[in-house]
Amino acid sequence: MSLPYLQQPLARESLCGFIRSLYIDLGGLGCCVESPLVENSTCYTSTNLLAEYVLREVCGDRALAERIRAFLERYSTGFYNYYQVILGLSIGDPVYSIEEVVADNVPVGEKTVVVKHVRIGDRILGDWYLYGDRLVYDALASLYRGHRERALEDLRRLENLTDQYGVRDMVQKIKGLYETYKLALAVVLYRALGDKRGARII
Repeated sequence: MSLPYLQQPLARESLCGFIRSLYIDLGGLGCCVESPLVENSTCYTSTNLLAEYVLREVCGDRALAERIRAFLERYSTGFYNYYQVILGLSIGDPVYSIEEVVADNVPVGEKTVVVKHVRIGDRILGDWYLYGDRLVYDALASLYRGHRERALEDLRRLENLTDQYGVRDMVQKIKGLYETYKLALAVVLYRALGDKRGARII
């Protein structure tokens, strides 16, 4: 997989500033909304699990991280999303569908913040290996279980799905759009495997 644009150091302050800009106060605790434009009044516990980690460990913003931690404790769930494996949390086999459920509606001024959980569905994705993110999740889970060869097999499959623009998986073929987060996941996997291609990210 040749991704030259991943060779540039990530502008940490820009990343941290962007995450901070998504924060909304819920009175003593808070959360990051999904996006400034799309779902700008929706807080996913799954997204905030990662936001809390990045704010604390990458940005050094412990105060904001603590408020998001309080949000995660109030809306605690055993499963956030398959990407929780990045933080060393168990995920099982990433072959099942996921679905969203509304956990709460919180009035904030003149708008309502919708709190959502992601949970494992009951539909098995028979073609899960055609999805770039699922390959990374399975590879990381395999690494944590001590199955490096399986992780390398998943990496080879992921590389076969990649072209000069990104991960050309099933989602890209259906939507005609590339999902940038899958490149970030690829870097996480490279780093977990000790591959130098992921060495300069965060």
